[in-house]
Amino acid sequence: MHAAVCPLGNFLRVAGTAEFAGYDHRVNQSRVNNLNSLLLKLYPDYVSYFNRDSVQQWAGLRPMTPDGVGITGPTKLKNLFINSGHGHLGWTMAPGAGQALADFMVSGSSALPLDEYSLSRF
Repeated sequence: MHAAVCPLGNFLRVAGTAEFAGYDHRVNQSRVNNLNSLLLKLYPDYVSYFNRDSVQQWAGLRPMTPDGVGITGPTKLKNLFINSGHGHLGWTMAPGAGQALADFMVSGSSALPLDEYSLSRF
């Protein structure tokens, strides 16, 4: 199992699971338990600060394309643009793709060729 651990304001964010669950927002408790255990294995000195009762669990939908590559670019509808479908890499890929899309929206071009990421590839 892998996980990402990073500070987020006054909290410590631990993330690292993905499920193909359709529109189901329920949290899988065994996955949360695994993340908690992994956190304490990685940072054993954190045990005295860790309170399982204060853990805020969250599950959200992360749109993903069939090929795993996000959709970024204009659509057939005037002034409708997409930057979505990055799946579990959304927090990693969406900002750079968003910058490329913003450049395209302002100037009509971007350093990243958006044709390879367009909705029309499907």
